[in-house]
Amino acid sequence: MTADAANLYPRDRDRISGSEAYVVRQLARQNGITTTQVHELINRYGGSRTKLIAAAKLLRSSTGRLSAGE
Repeated sequence: MTADAANLYPRDRDRISGSEAYVVRQLARQNGITTTQVHELINRYGGSRTKLIAAAKLLRSSTGRLSAGE
């Protein structure tokens, strides 16, 4: 019986890795921010897709700069 790769190695789509350029570009494009800003958000908030999208919305609605108070 062959092993089902999807069951052996499930992808956690709720997490974002900064090392995967295509994922960073997609998140940046979907949220109207730059890839540099995505990397800054990942460094600050971690890889949780939900947290990153919320932070990107705040960033986009603010002056476009991350503040130390966030």
